[in-house]
Amino acid sequence: MRTMAVAVTPIPASVPVRRARRNSVAAITPVACTFLALVGLALSLVPRSAWADMPRTLVVWSTFAGLLGIMLGAYSAAKTAGHSPWIAPISVLSIYYFFRYGWGTLVVNYCEDYPWLRYPQFRWYFHRFGVWQYLPNGCQLMLVFAIGMLLGSLLALSKNRSSLPRFSWPFSEETLKRRAMIFAPFAALINLIQLFLPVSIKFTVGLIGSFIYPLIMIGAYYLFHASDAKERAQWSTFLIAAVALTVPVGLVTGQVNGLMMPVVCVFLGYTIARGAPPWKLIAVVLPLFALVLLPFSSVYKGAGAWTEEIGPRLENSFKKFSELGYRGRFELTLERTVVRFAGANQPALYSRYYPIVFEYDYGRSFGIEASALVPRILWPDKPMAAPELNKYPAKVGLVAYEGNTTAIFDAISEYYVNFGVLGMFVLSIVHGYFWQALYNWLRLRVHVMVGMVLILTLVVQNEDFYGLGLLLTSMTKNVPVWILMFYFLSRRPRLKAA
Repeated sequence: MRTMAVAVTPIPASVPVRRARRNSVAAITPVACTFLALVGLALSLVPRSAWADMPRTLVVWSTFAGLLGIMLGAYSAAKTAGHSPWIAPISVLSIYYFFRYGWGTLVVNYCEDYPWLRYPQFRWYFHRFGVWQYLPNGCQLMLVFAIGMLLGSLLALSKNRSSLPRFSWPFSEETLKRRAMIFAPFAALINLIQLFLPVSIKFTVGLIGSFIYPLIMIGAYYLFHASDAKERAQWSTFLIAAVALTVPVGLVTGQVNGLMMPVVCVFLGYTIARGAPPWKLIAVVLPLFALVLLPFSSVYKGAGAWTEEIGPRLENSFKKFSELGYRGRFELTLERTVVRFAGANQPALYSRYYPIVFEYDYGRSFGIEASALVPRILWPDKPMAAPELNKYPAKVGLVAYEGNTTAIFDAISEYYVNFGVLGMFVLSIVHGYFWQALYNWLRLRVHVMVGMVLILTLVVQNEDFYGLGLLLTSMTKNVPVWILMFYFLSRRPRLKAA
């Protein structure tokens, strides 16, 4: 039987980092971290009432400018250390943080001034629950957290090493290519089937199925790093098939994330191959996303309230989509992206109630999250974590007490409701250190390609910016499984003795 010929694109054994650059980062880290610590501590000690008494415009725009400066500083630090700013967590998280909270602060403050014509109810989106009114208090939390996260990230970046155990193996790129092409259809099928499985085994099976997203990223890397037409054709076919097999997950769930994640992984694979996002391609496809894909996915999600059958749901969605017009589609896109993505609402809302109405919890939410790691056979009376955590948004009016939401609270809000502003500042340092240290371990002690793929997958899947409690309970399960999957798919076969 003839073996399939697969072109080989070399992967570096480690990320090239210039020693001079690394030393320069290490040299400025003590001074930079001392400055950040003093500023973060000073802002933490400013009374809440002072933020509310300052001119609103000054607070809002100062928050925007401060987070912009932190993002630029993190971007510069990543480049100075010799990393791609679009892969290293210190910069990727700061870029994400700026758009979610810095730009999001402006969105919360000025959303009512936009001329919403097709959906006028969106004008008052942030006046629910008092978000707009208490935004200045939320600005304090967002600024303090960003400073602490940058401080922690710098500490880990300056070391550029990991003390965690090494887990490496004889890595064969050709083996990875062949086995990835074979395994990807099975992973996509498992990813779809797990939606219909009992809750008791759904998560375990889903760990294997969700590996389709790192595989799509790998395929995109090889496509955009290909050296000849034959290899490009192979990986183009692979990506088309993998994306097509993954999209049904979004059609079944009706979630925008499920529809968009395969495409996002293709862009991330390009970023790994070239070191930066495909800006020209983004400019070309952006109108398609803004006027077709995003508004249609929003309409399709809303159609789920009418029927869960995919056929009638699609038919009804196409009908409503055609009736919207360009103005309505654009407003839906704004609501699904700019408005929904604005994360300033949660810090503002939780700061309204804590500690004035509710006392700080002093770690209670972390205990609930950690309980998910204890098998029920060892703790038969263990409470269900999701209902307990949903009591937090219920307290502030986001959902009913019997309701359910995945947007429980972000890292800023969780750290704050447990330990106040000073405690949040300390945990934000740990938060930033954790992400960069995790990347150091994956990149230096596992494999550079595995590190880049997994860190970007984890960042993208944490779009709600969860805290360390939820992150650790999830990562202790999926990261080992995904590393083992890479091990089986890329381990060089042992040569048979003659």
